[in-house]
Amino acid sequence: MSPRSSVLLIIEHDLSVRQLYSRTLREPYILIEAQNAAECVHAFANHDIGTVIIEPHRPDGFGDALMQLVRTHCTPSNIPIIVCSVLDASLDPQHNGLYKHLVKPVAPERLRAEMQRII
Repeated sequence: MSPRSSVLLIIEHDLSVRQLYSRTLREPYILIEAQNAAECVHAFANHDIGTVIIEPHRPDGFGDALMQLVRTHCTPSNIPIIVCSVLDASLDPQHNGLYKHLVKPVAPERLRAEMQRII
């Protein structure tokens, strides 16, 4: 695994879900967590992000803005974006073309297996 591919950015507003993802993926990956746009921009500026995991459906209404920010940073570099969401991708055409869409709840084993397939 290359150093770039091992850095994962997790963008999740729910602390318990973020902690679950972190526990599930902390080995062998390097994890960066973000909850808002400023933290995302900081992560992309200061780390060589290899994969992004995001929940774009947020109670604060900023999910679409975060998704656009992620797409801006990932598309030119071909960084995979994985959506782990409470909503099905087929209901939201804006999110078509993502690397992977998983509907919550996502079992830790499934998340780990999907990451192994990507990396």
